[in-house]
Amino acid sequence: MILMNAANEKVVVTLDQLRAYCEHLGEKGLCTFNEYACALTGGGLVSAAIFVVLMGALAYLFYKKEGALNWCDRNLTYAFVIVWILGFVVYDVGMYPDHSVKENAFWALLGVAPMAVIHAFGMFILQSDVSAIHDGCHNSAWFMFFFSIAHLLAAFISMVFVIKHFGFNIVAHVIRVYKTYFWPKEKENLYIFWGMNDATYYLAKDIINPKDSNNTHPDARIMIIRVNNAKEDPNKRIGMDRLFSFLSLSNNNLDNLQELQKMGCLTNSTFGSLTDIQASNKNDLIKRELRLNSVAKLMNRTTGKVHMFFLDDNEAFNLQAIGNLKRDTTINRFINEGDRKVIFYCHARHNSIHRVIEDEPSHQNIEVKVIDSSHLSVEQLKLPENIYLQPVRYVDIEDDATVSSAFKALVIGFSEVGLDMVRFLYEFGAFVKYKKKDENAPKNQNVTAEGTEENPVDRSDFHCYVVDKEMNSLSGSFVSKTPSINVAINPTSEQEYQDALISLHHIDCKSAEFYRKVENWLPTVNYIVLATGDDELNMSQAIRLFKLAIRYNNTSRLRIMVRVQNDENGHFQRIAHHYNRLWAAERRSTPKENKMNQKVIHASTEINSPITLFGSAEKIYTFDHIINESLKESAKKFREKYDNSLNNHLKEMNEEPNEIISWEEEQNRAMQLVDNEYKNFSPTYSGIMGLRRKQSQNYANSLHIKTKVVLACTALKIDANLGLCGLIRQGETTYKWDGENNPLPIETVQRVMDVLAQTEHLRWVATHEIHGYQIDNDNPKSKDEARLFQRYMCNWNKLTPRERSYDYNTIDVSFQEAKLINEPNQ
Repeated sequence: MILMNAANEKVVVTLDQLRAYCEHLGEKGLCTFNEYACALTGGGLVSAAIFVVLMGALAYLFYKKEGALNWCDRNLTYAFVIVWILGFVVYDVGMYPDHSVKENAFWALLGVAPMAVIHAFGMFILQSDVSAIHDGCHNSAWFMFFFSIAHLLAAFISMVFVIKHFGFNIVAHVIRVYKTYFWPKEKENLYIFWGMNDATYYLAKDIINPKDSNNTHPDARIMIIRVNNAKEDPNKRIGMDRLFSFLSLSNNNLDNLQELQKMGCLTNSTFGSLTDIQASNKNDLIKRELRLNSVAKLMNRTTGKVHMFFLDDNEAFNLQAIGNLKRDTTINRFINEGDRKVIFYCHARHNSIHRVIEDEPSHQNIEVKVIDSSHLSVEQLKLPENIYLQPVRYVDIEDDATVSSAFKALVIGFSEVGLDMVRFLYEFGAFVKYKKKDENAPKNQNVTAEGTEENPVDRSDFHCYVVDKEMNSLSGSFVSKTPSINVAINPTSEQEYQDALISLHHIDCKSAEFYRKVENWLPTVNYIVLATGDDELNMSQAIRLFKLAIRYNNTSRLRIMVRVQNDENGHFQRIAHHYNRLWAAERRSTPKENKMNQKVIHASTEINSPITLFGSAEKIYTFDHIINESLKESAKKFREKYDNSLNNHLKEMNEEPNEIISWEEEQNRAMQLVDNEYKNFSPTYSGIMGLRRKQSQNYANSLHIKTKVVLACTALKIDANLGLCGLIRQGETTYKWDGENNPLPIETVQRVMDVLAQTEHLRWVATHEIHGYQIDNDNPKSKDEARLFQRYMCNWNKLTPRERSYDYNTIDVSFQEAKLINEPNQ
């Protein structure tokens, strides 16, 4: 222990010496060691109490009063500089050697200035060196007042900084303990997010306040767990820099967590790893390894489902963490008590490798759902409200619902989003090609079971240019998986372009070669997709193509789709609106104004064409898409109506109806999970492939409804709200009016329905082609799910009336869903 003697010199003493000195003072009646110890203890307790109260007041002020936090955040640097200057002056004056000597005062102050600089910085780490101050200043009440104020302000600034960067964990812990152990109400649903990012923020926010008011979940609890998702290095498990890096928060994450906390979310942190765990701890991961007792406590207070989200960009972490948690004792105890279920949501590419975690059997009350953000960003473009972004809006529709113009697209980037966009455009861009009147009208009465009709139904003109600087390594997988599609790789002649529906080009989108090709493509291209994986590059390229389109594009129907995952503060959206206004204003200028001025489009008007942003995390991660699985529910509804409609027609023809099973029953049968002779045995590859093909077609059928409605309404020149009420199908392919009030000639309607059925068949063939199916040339009538053979992948003219009736049935159900025609029972 270091003390100061009367000569202001430092003296090192031991505790025994201090005790003996205190006993000496006690003998003189001045002080006892016990009294001294009590004074120290009392002073320490009071200081600790003041510190706790002050920290609590600061925490409350910052997390309940947003204005205070914002003010401190804006002015913390200025406050630091001012307090540091005050501390420097105080120490510089206090260390002045002799205040009685006035000569050379300036040089004396300058001589101690370096040490004053050091002491001024030391104030902010709560260091006070009063021994450096001379006696003259010790006896000055004013000097000691400024000395104390400087250190108090420095301590205050340091505490503000600590609370700003680390205090959230303290406040979150207090709230979590209170709501977990002192107010643990039972809830039906528990949502646990493992990791904090934009996906977590948007989904958690939408669970609390969903955009769709029908999806409110008042009986739910949300917890966000900050996890360590990095690969562990056994040699670097401990380190203050690593600890501070984990406990501190970025400004964006801190703001998001604070907002969610105010909305009722609980937060927690775990320094343990979900992936690098010892084998002996695998069965008790939540409690023993991660020490998340609050999670176990909240699970015990959940009566329905526990939803666990792994939405990190690190797919390997998500998959391995879920694999470990599926064996956790806390989770298995939860699912074995009552009718309770755990659902894992895993962000990963929805491919054959990652889907194993969905198919892998574990427990009937454990379900794993793979969330593919790239796939979902494209699936959203198929929604009815986005019909203006679909190929049907970029072709010329004739009076019989055929298409007379070509659909040509340019896709830049061929990784996940680009690949899914090519699939989407290839399938939804399949239309019946326009021919001279009645030339391709089907003559059903002349079609035999062998299909001898000699009038093929052709697909309308289509071409998709795909560009990627890594195309040589990406094209092989695509070409090998699509043997039925004529794909041109780096074509050099016009004939190669004409023979292929899709052309793949190994070109950097920033190269001169790319722009030379674009000049040839732009005059006929009416749909452009930017999906390079870089938001900045996507937007910059979109603007360049926008400018080139003004020079070379000869059609008013142009759409430039830009994948933007993160658009903080709407920066990219404002750029898009700016150039869209220029595009619209350019077309509103009159000849008199000579395109130099216009007075139709206002400077603040928000226009969404031709540049359109898509695929943002905010639009993908919603309660409706992720948890409610709205796309799946629509597919299930379409399948149910399709089966019922088909059976109604079979009954009308006095045929035995088909067995109707639910979506879940069909899946359980394919996965061999039902109670029969196949239960607990492995499903076959053919069974799984057949199940996925059927389910994907129900998804496509439900999403293609609006395209069929647009074709019908455009061809027949009717309002979708008016529809075709009273139109019914009799037999397999023939329609009639139910009653005498016929708004349109039945021949005209029949022709359109024929073309729509042909369109549906072309769409069905296209989606099978893009997913690798083909006809077995050795046995054209064969059907093999494992070898990807489909007998119906032939031209419409080779189908029998019964086989065609399935396409007509799809049209009927689509129109019923769109309320274009009445359902049979109405």
